[in-house]
Amino acid sequence: PDKIHFGILVNAASIAGRMQDAERWIATMTDEGFTPGVVAYNSLISGAGRQQNTQAAKRYYDMMIAADVKPNVFVFNALLSGAAKASCLATARKWWAEMHTQGIRPTVVSYSTMIDAHTKAGQIERAEELFFEMRASSLEANDRTISSLINFYAKRGNVSGAEMWSKRMSDLGIKPNVVLCTQFFDCYANARPKEVQRAEALLQFMFFERIRLNAAACNALQRVVGRARFQGLCKEHDIDYRSTRMSNKTMEQQRRLELRSYRARHEIRNSPERSR
Repeated sequence: PDKIHFGILVNAASIAGRMQDAERWIATMTDEGFTPGVVAYNSLISGAGRQQNTQAAKRYYDMMIAADVKPNVFVFNALLSGAAKASCLATARKWWAEMHTQGIRPTVVSYSTMIDAHTKAGQIERAEELFFEMRASSLEANDRTISSLINFYAKRGNVSGAEMWSKRMSDLGIKPNVVLCTQFFDCYANARPKEVQRAEALLQFMFFERIRLNAAACNALQRVVGRARFQGLCKEHDIDYRSTRMSNKTMEQQRRLELRSYRARHEIRNSPERSR
């Protein structure tokens, strides 16, 4: 086997969550006379991040530095992502500082991850500062970036805050999707009083833009308008709500799966393998 083959084995083990196997392949690779490169170490760090193991991610980073392998932006994006998934804002900030120390310019993925980490920690002011820093760096925001900011306000029923970011999203030419629309249904449900008219207007907008409702969107809409009105809307718009109904637990599982898939698509678009 050559270096590329070993790299594939390291990556496969990391994706499968078999980090001990991944480390063994790194050791075997070295024993066979091959020097692991930045892609191999990035596989290790990404694997640790998926397991929310920030200590392992740091150990792999230290191994890479000790081997005189220079980290790149993909390595730092993996470190930031792992810290954010583990809800370790302090760790994410340390990697953000290290990233700048190493002279690595953050990408949209880097900023989006940091914005998400800050909103989840309730630090919206810093999250919004990061957004404007990103724009000042001539980087274009994407739907994931805006989604994190809208979600902060949506969970608190802050309609003006959520709609402020919706307008910015529109100004940037970013089209809404079912994830963003569901966040707005949640926002209208959490508002006091509930924003029923806004929710129904959003439903009309979704039909106009051909944004298909999923189970999460239907459940969020029902929270706003109530069961009877929801069933009426389903009849008006020929929505088979029975096929989208699910328990709260299953709905939350689906939403998490959709968000993971949504974020994974952004990660894949910005992966080192894809950039070759």
